[in-house]
Amino acid sequence: MLRSLVGSEMCIRDSLGANAQCTSEHLLQFAIMGAMLCTAVEGKENPTVGLLNIGSEDIKGNESVKAAGGAIVPGDEAFRLYDTFGFPLEFTEELAKEKGYEVDVLGYNEAFLQHQKKSQLGAEHRFKGGLADNTEETAKLHTATHLLHASLRKVLKDDSVSQKGSNITAERLRFDFSFPRKLTKEELSEVAALVNSIIEENLPITCEEVSVDEAKESGAIGLFESKYGERVKVYSIGEFSKEICGGPHAASTGVLGSFKITKEEASSAGVRRIKAVLKIS
Repeated sequence: MLRSLVGSEMCIRDSLGANAQCTSEHLLQFAIMGAMLCTAVEGKENPTVGLLNIGSEDIKGNESVKAAGGAIVPGDEAFRLYDTFGFPLEFTEELAKEKGYEVDVLGYNEAFLQHQKKSQLGAEHRFKGGLADNTEETAKLHTATHLLHASLRKVLKDDSVSQKGSNITAERLRFDFSFPRKLTKEELSEVAALVNSIIEENLPITCEEVSVDEAKESGAIGLFESKYGERVKVYSIGEFSKEICGGPHAASTGVLGSFKITKEEASSAGVRRIKAVLKIS
């Protein structure tokens, strides 16, 4: 029984109260998780009350339980406890059974599968460089991101500058990169000027498919700690930039227009963020 893991209900009450008597961190964790389950079933704000005062009238007041057809813990609620708090399904079922309820296991499995699908889509999205879509304007801004990346490394004279994330829509780009301090106005101006100079050169953008080892040997920038396939696409912008990337990109830099940095800020410790747009010349 789950209660054998967390002690008596009085022990749970004490654990959650000011004068805790169950000092084991392990037991306290299970007590809190049990409270979370009862809160989900009853809709109570106080987890201690939710754990110790379960009643049919409270159950009736929970809309998700109503929708599930009575004294049933909905599958999505059970999965939320697992996803958010790490509460295993088996423990959710055991605690629910003690209180006379059942867990919608089929609903739980469905929520789990939906979560997996979203995670896979998220991974594919990140692999594509954070692109919102494959429109022409997004592809142009994606190309501008490569120019920005190369320009940062050159202006800051630091080849350790590397991409930490990006988000690109048809309206703007957002680029996160490793760097320990705020860029000066002069550095930002120099970066933007370098990007625009490459745009004006109207350099061709080429793509070749090679092995990961060949990409490394060619000097292509890539997240080599990531798991690539046997072969990867390498996009080159003249001799200025070479990166492993899934695309898409513009055919040449001349079509990008004018590059403008709109904001530079901290993203997290050791990571800076630049937001930029392209304007038609």
